[in-house]
Parts: sequence; structure tokens; C-alpha cells
Amino acid sequence: MADAQDNVLNHAPHTHMVLTADEWNHSYSRKKAAYPLDWVAENKFWPAVSRVDDAHGDRNLMCSCAPIEEYIDEHVEVK
Repeated sequence: MADAQDNVLNHAPHTHMVLTADEWNHSYSRKKAAYPLDWVAENKFWPAVSRVDDAHGDRNLMCSCAPIEEYIDEHVEVK
């Protein structure tokens, strides 16, 4: 049975930097973190970043982009 706090799902996604670090302080293996299901080994996508502020950050995304009005080209006629 997985630990309620230290488990693959709570810490997902695992970046390649986390998986290849010298230290591993989790109760599950690096292999389980990298390939939680058998089919993942052949279809793995390596995320560039991990979660920001756990699930709260996933549900409350903050955009640092400029307002959409700044992307409008005044010289292009919109039909």
C-alpha cells in the first residue's frame, strides 16, 4: 500500500532532473516514479517542470503574459 503523503501520484510529474538526482528521498523507486504503468515506458513524455504549489497551483494557474490587447497588430485589418 502506498504512503498517504509520499507516493507517486502526490509527487507527479517527476522531471528528469528529479529522477536523475544523486539523492532520492521517497518510499517508492525511481523506476516507479518514471514509469508508473508498464505502457508508459514506451510512451514517456518528460515534463520540464514539476507542480507549482501542488494541486492548488494546478487549479489556480497564473498567467504572466501581456494583456491580449498588446498582441493586436494595429496595421492588420480584422474582418
